[in-house]
Amino acid sequence: QLRGGLPPAIGGLLWFGVDDATFSVHVPFHGGETRVPRSLADGTGDALTWSPESAFWAFNAVANFVYPRWFLAKEQVDRATAIEAEFARQLVADEAAALELYSTRGAAEAMEFLTARSASRADSLTQAEFQEFGRLMVVHRDGFRISP
Repeated sequence: QLRGGLPPAIGGLLWFGVDDATFSVHVPFHGGETRVPRSLADGTGDALTWSPESAFWAFNAVANFVYPRWFLAKEQVDRATAIEAEFARQLVADEAAALELYSTRGAAEAMEFLTARSASRADSLTQAEFQEFGRLMVVHRDGFRISP
């Protein structure tokens, strides 16, 4: 998104998701952010190296669990949509705070604030996605729906 009514570092917004776009939650990142979250950074796992801190592996685990169980797909798409909607709501407050910082303390402080917020979102989401994989594994293992 290119939003001309905002300073360029704040107005440029990318919604990024890893692995299968159908099941991945897209996280918003501003164009002026200064670093990549740990869960998305080089060296935190890759296509040939598993890491329990890697967003790639978290979303890959859920997607690959769902592929042979398409009856779970709607639940996962609805879940991703709800999380993205919450992120959009959070952006309103985050960007208002960043604009205040931008005008009172400068662009660098505003961007550090937004960078930290995005990193927190991405890293927390990665852990939540691994928890979702665990939930799916417990409930839908061995070809059955396991109920408590």
